[in-house]
Amino acid sequence: MKKILLLMFVFIFIYANELTKSVDELILINHKIKESSSLLSEDAKDANNLKINAEIKEYENSKHQILSVFSVQINDNNLNNELFTQLKKSKENTVLKNAKLSFYESLNDIKNTFLKSNKEDNTSAIKSIIDNTLNKLKAIELKEENKIDVESLIEILTYLRVNTDIFQNNYIFQELDANKIISYINGFIPDNILKYLNIGKIAICILILILVFLFKNIFLKIIFFIVIKAFKREKNDVFLHFLESLTKPLFCIFYTYACWLCFLVSFYPAPILPAIIKIFAIINTILFTWLIIAVLNGYGVILLSKLAKKSGRKEVINLMMKIIYFIIVIIAILIILAKVGFDISAIVASLGIGGLAVALAAKDIIANFFASILMLFDNSFSQGDWIEVGSIEGTIVETGLRKTTIRTFDNCLVFIPNSTMLGGTIKNYSKRKYGRRVKLCVGVTYDASRAQLDKVVKDLHDMLLNSDLVSHSSDDVFYHKHKNYYKQDIISVNDLEGFKSSLYVWIDDFAASSINIQLYFYIKNIASIDYYQAKSQIMLEVMKIVEKNGLSFAFPSQSLYIEKMPEINLKN
Repeated sequence: MKKILLLMFVFIFIYANELTKSVDELILINHKIKESSSLLSEDAKDANNLKINAEIKEYENSKHQILSVFSVQINDNNLNNELFTQLKKSKENTVLKNAKLSFYESLNDIKNTFLKSNKEDNTSAIKSIIDNTLNKLKAIELKEENKIDVESLIEILTYLRVNTDIFQNNYIFQELDANKIISYINGFIPDNILKYLNIGKIAICILILILVFLFKNIFLKIIFFIVIKAFKREKNDVFLHFLESLTKPLFCIFYTYACWLCFLVSFYPAPILPAIIKIFAIINTILFTWLIIAVLNGYGVILLSKLAKKSGRKEVINLMMKIIYFIIVIIAILIILAKVGFDISAIVASLGIGGLAVALAAKDIIANFFASILMLFDNSFSQGDWIEVGSIEGTIVETGLRKTTIRTFDNCLVFIPNSTMLGGTIKNYSKRKYGRRVKLCVGVTYDASRAQLDKVVKDLHDMLLNSDLVSHSSDDVFYHKHKNYYKQDIISVNDLEGFKSSLYVWIDDFAASSINIQLYFYIKNIASIDYYQAKSQIMLEVMKIVEKNGLSFAFPSQSLYIEKMPEINLKN
């Protein structure tokens, strides 16, 4: 593993000259594996067997390290006339010498095919070269002492045959004759530095990164121009928001492609490491999934909004969107697992009877696990949200794979299983974006006239309507800028996102000791401190209006009526 990391992050700019050494090392390892295997006894639990198996496992890991970096060493520095001359002059037996000559000649043919300037994919030609050599090597009649050596050569070729995607044609570099450019730059560098670092490759990589950084905005504008022309759309607010949502994934794709070019330059003219190809394949899958979801969140929603208007079935359209998102994410996960090396068909097959038995045995654990995934996609709450679940009220600390942690307002830490959270009723007070409700009852005395009541109701309504602290239906600027505005034809965006602006003032009740005027409105700020301060200011304004109209606040009281006063004897 150390060798792989070293090649990826350090020696990608250094000349590699270890091809024959790697082949000899792999042959030696296979000999050691055979020797160790011959020492194994029939008793699998024997202590000596365990030790030998551990040694064999280490040898297998070493083989994997050699094979994983082998492709980097297939270059002109290693496959030259001197190598073939030494092979022909070697004192090895004829069978082994011919096998090695065929092996190295096939590597040389692979290198020449890989470096051949051709727009078409050359992997099929390389597969043909490897297959022909494999057939030759397998047809050789081997003695016992040469068997492992030739089998090691077959193992290397088989690995290259499986990973022929590393030999994809670098047509651009070949057309530009990148080797000449690299050699020209290296011509200005002292030999003692070039012995360790290929400065020409480093300079080209730095230039690629600088160009992408400087011209990324221009590339983005060109793409947006093409998109606008392709969809025949005007630059309205909704479509501009859609384009804005594409910015981040496109920037990430630009930078990822720049890094990919840097790796190609670093290994050129040798093929790139298979591990790096897998890493970039996974990154590209994630980025393009992100881009597809961004397109669906933008233009896809616009199209579905039109469909929702025609069909009148908003709920079905909204459900379709969620299903599409889920399918895209599942496909992306399966692609990533396939790139990593998992057998997707085996994963699907494992969900049979054996999987059912395990699921029944650990149903609570699995229920909590899947509940956590569903809550993640459902977006019912996030970390830091103020929620109420049953009798528990507090702030979300963390949502784990098994449980959700809540810190209550009396500073108690509560753990709730995710399946319970998913099956229960959740009140999320943090999902309010704009407007927090106030219900205020103003009781005035019964000596108020009808005119005074009409006037005070009108003044209270006007005060709330003109207050900067109160949410109004005319505050469309804030609402129109919200990311989900263009979904208004699919779902009720106001209710989904928490935009409230209702405002009512009315005479509500003839109570026992007061005439009650009810005020119902929403304060703009939803944060607690801002909410209470705004509510306090509005209540003071209410007092001013009541006093200005000559009315008094009522308080609980009783009037006592005496029909007949008792006679008082003043003489006594």
